Amino acid sequence: MLPGALRLELKHGPSSDLLDGYDDWCWERKVIDVNVGVSDHSEIVFIQKGYCLHIMSTHPMASYIVQPNKEPMNFLIEKGW
Repeated sequence: MLPGALRLELKHGPSSDLLDGYDDWCWERKVIDVNVGVSDHSEIVFIQKGYCLHIMSTHPMASYIVQPNKEPMNFLIEKGW
């Protein structure tokens, strides 16, 4: 890697979706600019803060999600996407 200014960027999804600006992952920061030289850069951290859930259901149903150290979140899944 050559020294200089670099940009680190996270992207997820099929390449055709990325061209349209679609990205279904939630990052605290998707881009980090770094000046590369002779020292290490251990402070570069990407933190995922959420997600997008796509559900296809054949009928409506009550459901819930449980996250670590949190109360269950109830919601209704409707028929279809």
